[in-house]
Amino acid sequence: MNRKLSRTVLLITMITISTYIGGIFAINMATPSIQINYVIISNNNDQMNKTFPQNYSRRGIEEIDDVGCCGRVDVTPPLIICSFTNNSLVPIGATINLKIIDDNPCLDNIPVEALYHWDKDKSNTTVDDLDRDDIFEVAIPNYNGTHVLYVYAVDAVGNWSSAIFSFTIIPSDYIPTIDFITPSTRNEILTGMYVFRVNVTYDFGPINVKMQIDSSARLTMDYNETSSYYYRSYNVSELTNGYHWLKVTAVDINYKLHTVIAKINFTIIGGQETAIVSDPPEWDPSRSDLPTNLSYDIEAGDFLKYYVESENISFKVAVKDDKGMAAVDFTVYTIDNLDNYTGEIDIGNKEFTQSLSKSGSDGTWDIYQYTWDSTTSLDNYYLCEFEVQDTDEVANRMYIRVVLEVDNVEETTASLISTQSSTEFLLVPSILALTGSIVPLVPVILTVTASRIRKPETN
Repeated sequence: MNRKLSRTVLLITMITISTYIGGIFAINMATPSIQINYVIISNNNDQMNKTFPQNYSRRGIEEIDDVGCCGRVDVTPPLIICSFTNNSLVPIGATINLKIIDDNPCLDNIPVEALYHWDKDKSNTTVDDLDRDDIFEVAIPNYNGTHVLYVYAVDAVGNWSSAIFSFTIIPSDYIPTIDFITPSTRNEILTGMYVFRVNVTYDFGPINVKMQIDSSARLTMDYNETSSYYYRSYNVSELTNGYHWLKVTAVDINYKLHTVIAKINFTIIGGQETAIVSDPPEWDPSRSDLPTNLSYDIEAGDFLKYYVESENISFKVAVKDDKGMAAVDFTVYTIDNLDNYTGEIDIGNKEFTQSLSKSGSDGTWDIYQYTWDSTTSLDNYYLCEFEVQDTDEVANRMYIRVVLEVDNVEETTASLISTQSSTEFLLVPSILALTGSIVPLVPVILTVTASRIRKPETN
């Protein structure tokens, strides 16, 4: 009797264990591991493709298995952006910086290696990594003329990208000279409407030539192709009688070293008895259209909610003055440091400056517009400034400034969801049967997100 009872208990126990194991196995078979799909977003770039440097050395590139990082499949090559606009003038001694960024967060979004060569060189040189924000440095040829730069970059799984840039290398030691044509001698007597003329000599051309009378507005001088001089008409009868200074500034392509200033004095007869100083210029924000000012978001404590700018960035200001506008200049400066708690900035180099012409009117307001192609600049923080000057003898100046962030290289946002495979749980039922407890299967979620928000596209 006892033997029959023991057999019955053993049989029931075996059936229970077998049923439990079979149930767990069936559940795992019916619920397979979650499959992960990644969507990688990147800019379309005319200079980026999946080519690799054929007929040139691929030194230092190691063979790496095409194993997806954290389960993702990398099919996008690195993106290459140059600090100089294609077909631009580059002075000897300047530095060409390349921003090369990949979309693989497991490798800090940097390429495995970058190579370059100039013109018809038969071997590549490894691009020097400056170890700051994915910036790489390229040495330029030390002789004048037009040269073509070929750049190649490869990521960890062998995706190649290439870019081609053309530059004209110019001498960096030739400084412009300024010669006064009218007036040509010191202390000449000027009256009425007068045309100031200067001759500026240079090799490859200055960026601009401007004139200024005393502390009045800095006015752009026009170029006469027939006579090869720069000129500007000015009603000197609006100046006070007596002694004045004319200052001319010429800036060539190497503006950091080659900004030349020349002065000459003159005398006014038949002018004003006293200087006319009127009201300063005004601007109307409601009639203007400017990018969102990052400084405002910082002051509001919404730094992370700021929409970054990209590609073509439009600026529009509506300004007016009681005596009329003399000059409106648009300038972009790089920002070396930005405190995202206080909004304080350290202004770096001048990216470029552009004298603007009036583009239209809105009632009594003059409209000035500019569109900046930010793809020609590196991703960074920038200060964009309008300098508005009126026609007073002692010029009133107004500055309209916008701090913004440029981001033309999109970040990758991906989520990783993983569970243990069914084979890892084959031995668990026997443990559960002994403990009588149930251990839930908890997915592990890892999310990589960008800290900034890209501005929505508008038609």
